[in-house]
Amino acid sequence: MTADTAEREAFEKWAYDQWQNSRPPDNAWLGWQARAALPARAPEGWTLADLHRANAARQEEWCPDQKPDLSFRGNELAGEIGEACNVIKKLERERLGWAGSRDTLEHLAEELADGIMCIDLVANAAGISGDALMAAVVQKFNATSQARGFKTMLSASPPPPEQGGEPAVKYTCTTSTAMAKMLATYKYQTPKIGSEGQPYRAPTTEPLASPAPGPDEPVVRALEWNPYRAETPFGYYLVEDQTDLPERVLNGRAPFLLSGTRLDYSRHATLKAARAAAQADYERRILSALQPAQPAPAPVAAQPQPSAWPAALAMRERCGAVLASHIEGRKAAQDKALMCGRTAEAKAQTAALNALSMALEAILALPLDGEG
Repeated sequence: MTADTAEREAFEKWAYDQWQNSRPPDNAWLGWQARAALPARAPEGWTLADLHRANAARQEEWCPDQKPDLSFRGNELAGEIGEACNVIKKLERERLGWAGSRDTLEHLAEELADGIMCIDLVANAAGISGDALMAAVVQKFNATSQARGFKTMLSASPPPPEQGGEPAVKYTCTTSTAMAKMLATYKYQTPKIGSEGQPYRAPTTEPLASPAPGPDEPVVRALEWNPYRAETPFGYYLVEDQTDLPERVLNGRAPFLLSGTRLDYSRHATLKAARAAAQADYERRILSALQPAQPAPAPVAAQPQPSAWPAALAMRERCGAVLASHIEGRKAAQDKALMCGRTAEAKAQTAALNALSMALEAILALPLDGEG
C-alpha cells in the first residue's frame, strides 16, 4: 500500500466516523486536504509558460496561414525523440568501444531541447496552457515521490494541522436507519456504506454551479477518471452507465447516473455531462475549504421539541415504509412482465410505480413540527 493510498483511506475512515457522529471535518483539516489536490506553483525563474509564449509567437511567423494539427505534432515529437535516441546509441557505441559513427553530448543536448520544445507544441495543439503543463509536471513529480515514500518535492506543503476542538457548525440528522433503507428502496439502489443517518434531499439533474476563478484564485485540477470513478481527498465520484438498459426500463430518464460521497444521485444525458457536474461539485468543495475559517457562531439554546414530534416522525416512517414495500413489489412485477414480454402488464406496473413514487416523495417532503 502506497503512502498516498494509506493517507486517503485513513482520511475516508476519519470522515466517515465524523459523519456518523454528526460532526463534519473542521476547516483547517479539510483545507489541507484541498491544498494537496491543487496544482503546485511552478518554481521561481524560467517556466514552461515562457517557452509556451515563445512557441506561439514563432508559430505565427513560421506558418501564419495554416496551423499544424495534433496528429502532426505527435509525429513531430516522435521524430525528435527518435533523433535523440539515435545520438544516445552512438554515445553508447563509443563507450563500449564498438566500431561505428560517434556523436557528442552537445548534440544530445540539442536533440533533447528539440524534444522539450516539441512537447510544448503538442500541448499547445491540444489546448493545454504553459502554466497548466508546468503545474502538471510539478504535480506528477510530487505524486510519484509521495507514492514511493520519497522526501524530495518540487514544492513543499505545510504539515496537516491536528484535528481538534469543536467544529464551527453542528447539525443533527433526523433520518433514522429505517428511513435510509426506505429511501434506498425508493431509489432502486442498494444501500451504500455510510448512507444510514443521512438526511433526505430531493434528487436534482442540474449540475452544481462552479464560480469562474478570478486572476488570483487557485485553479483546481481536473478529476482523474478510471474510467467511471474519480477519487478525491474527501471521497469519490461514481458514474453508472445505464445505456445498455432497454428504453422501456429507463422510461425516458437520462442514462448516466452520477453519485458520490455526500452527493445526491443525479442523471445526465452524456458521460461528459456527468463528469462536468462532478467537476463542478469538486471545485466548489475545494475552493470552499480554502476560504478563511469563519468564527464560530454564538451557541443557540436548544429548543424543546413538541411532544407530538416523535409520534409524527414515526407515523411518517411507517407510511413511507408501507409505500416502499408496495414499490418493491410493483418493481418486481414490472421486471417479470418485461422479461416475459407482457407489454400491457408492464405499462400498468410502470404507471402504478410512478404513482407510488410520487406519493412516497410527497410523504418524505412533509414538514414536521420542530424539523428544519
